[in-house]
Amino acid sequence: MGVPLTRDPSAPAFRVMQVQGAANVPGTKGQLSLVGVSVRSGSAVPPFPGGGISNLGGTVSLLASSVTGNTATSSGGGIYVNSGGVTLLGTTVSGNTPDNCAPSGSVIGCT
Repeated sequence: MGVPLTRDPSAPAFRVMQVQGAANVPGTKGQLSLVGVSVRSGSAVPPFPGGGISNLGGTVSLLASSVTGNTATSSGGGIYVNSGGVTLLGTTVSGNTPDNCAPSGSVIGCT
């Protein structure tokens, strides 16, 4: 689904996106809005969570997109939420390791 944002398998481990917010960096108001994008193959550097997207206090909105095939050694292989909000509309978050979204219940519509 959508335009791919993919980490090359031969590249060193890195998460695809990180959104900063006031909880992590005072004075910032990070915002990420994606429409028709596929976030794939991110790999969070151990021991950090959030292989695909890590939200550290910003606002994330994904419309008609997907987050799949990302990894993290601790949690939030697909999406990790430290604080802030995530909205999924017509978006799938699946096939991530060790889980799709963390902490549990932080992203409505993510299983």
